[in-house]
Amino acid sequence: MTTNASIIMMVFVLGVASATQSPGARADEYTKVQTLFDKMDTNGDGKVTQSEFLFEKGGVSYLIDKNLDGVLSRDEVLISDEAFAEVDGNGDGSVSYVEFVRGGLGNFENLDSNRDGFVEIGELEAWILAEEGS
Repeated sequence: MTTNASIIMMVFVLGVASATQSPGARADEYTKVQTLFDKMDTNGDGKVTQSEFLFEKGGVSYLIDKNLDGVLSRDEVLISDEAFAEVDGNGDGSVSYVEFVRGGLGNFENLDSNRDGFVEIGELEAWILAEEGS
């Protein structure tokens, strides 16, 4: 998976800013991370399961689909041609919701750094900070 592809989901959801931010902006970013985490953690247990993660990722694809035709066209996503081709599994020039959820635009395994089957907020924040530095 390319760095562009792995970052893009979080960019869509969080609007993550650059790493050269003021302390106040960093606090805002943490609030965005907490908001995203809370939204993904549907049962409120402080951990995000893979099912919870995939459900939220599916919601992101719906929000990106400006014309609500069930697929993401090249002009609906602001990613490189390479990243788009990577997610467009069947090469038809559009990305279905299924391709988006299954594709490489941010995946659960990358976030679950301790491989315990859950993503905790610290793992989500660390992943975002690492991707910003790439």
